[in-house]
Amino acid sequence: MKTFFGRKVEKEQLEALIERPRPCIAVIYGRRRVGKSELIRQATQGRNLLSFEGLEGQSKQKQIRNFLFQLAEQTGTERKQISNWQEALILLRDLTAHGQWVIVLDEFQWIANYQNELVSVVKMIWERYLSRNPEVTLILCGSIASFMKSKVLKSSALYGRTDYELNLRALQLHEIAQFFPEKGTDEILETAMLVGGIPKYLELVAEHPSVYDAIEGLAFSPSGFFQTEYDRLFASHFGKKPIYRRIIRLLSDNPYGLTVSRIAAELGIAAGGSLSRQLDDLESAGFLHAMIPFDKPDNSKLLKYVLIDAYVRFYTAIIRGEQRTQTMPGTQFRALMSSPSYRSWLGRSFEYLCMQHHREISRILGFEGIPYRVGPFFQRKNLNAPGVQIDLLYERSDKVLVLCEMKYLLGTVPGEIISQTDKKVAALQQKYPSRTILKVLLTRSSATETVARSGYFFRIIRADELIGPASASEKGW
Repeated sequence: MKTFFGRKVEKEQLEALIERPRPCIAVIYGRRRVGKSELIRQATQGRNLLSFEGLEGQSKQKQIRNFLFQLAEQTGTERKQISNWQEALILLRDLTAHGQWVIVLDEFQWIANYQNELVSVVKMIWERYLSRNPEVTLILCGSIASFMKSKVLKSSALYGRTDYELNLRALQLHEIAQFFPEKGTDEILETAMLVGGIPKYLELVAEHPSVYDAIEGLAFSPSGFFQTEYDRLFASHFGKKPIYRRIIRLLSDNPYGLTVSRIAAELGIAAGGSLSRQLDDLESAGFLHAMIPFDKPDNSKLLKYVLIDAYVRFYTAIIRGEQRTQTMPGTQFRALMSSPSYRSWLGRSFEYLCMQHHREISRILGFEGIPYRVGPFFQRKNLNAPGVQIDLLYERSDKVLVLCEMKYLLGTVPGEIISQTDKKVAALQQKYPSRTILKVLLTRSSATETVARSGYFFRIIRADELIGPASASEKGW
């Protein structure tokens, strides 16, 4: 039986929804492989359940036939010959009329063929028939977040009618660690930076004696799972539209992010509605994150998009570039690990990891109970000029700024870190002359004795401190 790690709070929330004494609709969405179906399976164990999964890239009629086939298999009844969704869904009425029932439509965007029609039919069948049983819960689950948000949650049919919405994100470090109870901190951290908190990926890695053996076989052998996962991932999310891969590749080449105008200029396209929609699709899917300086409005021209999905970053920056490299079988990744380019990439990945755990960092620093805003800080003379960039900066309600420096080095952090941080402090002091600035260093290893004893940093946090218990409210950006 598959072990279920993490998702404890989400599972309890879904169970509580099912137990509510009134009919409920839940909408769950998130990236492929993130564990949506497993969460639903765990939360519905031991309950009366009718679950239907869509077929990728199939016609409306094939989706209906597939629905009817699954219904017959689960109920032991004769398979019906029906050609429209109204007649197909009404079959659920008598089956779920009494007692507690959960109805799941999984990969809903495929079942609906990305169209509004089925959403309207679901609304009609739900309101007229299914919801008359106060113990029925309907779960609509999908891996295309943009469809689930725009065509389901914000549709005229279901807008305001859903009782629970969950955008399921990748697991956090303390949850990732549960997959590797006997692994050291370095292996857990590098797994998080290489493939992220995607349960399917973690299960694959955990089957190998070491993380490095796993990456060697899964990412650098011709038949390895991570060699072909990128194509599967984008085909299922975005079909054959090349613009999405072009955006991903561009942001992979620019790990500190790009503004919308720069993305448009680099790709040779207009910075209008189509690009904004495509960026929103990628962000909704969890591949990108819009970094807005915490002191700027949402429409600031300084808004930058960064590539945050760990596996996608690993594939576009490392795996794809190594596919033509000729080495002895089983040695490619180990040879790559010592290269400066890989260590540099890993350093930036550690910065992303820290940013994704900003709430856990606030807990370690002891101010999780103080309201704060968090985000990057950019100081530019113009949009494209080099300047000061702080990727993780807290503005606390008590007028304190917390500046975080993040370093993932094999050796100790050298004394130069102080002069590098001083430049950022100076920029902040110019902008906020009356604020107290606390300087924090996050590092894989220790700092040199000179740095440690200088008292320059308010706190030096080792990476292994991030791998600890955390509440579900601390997840995500």
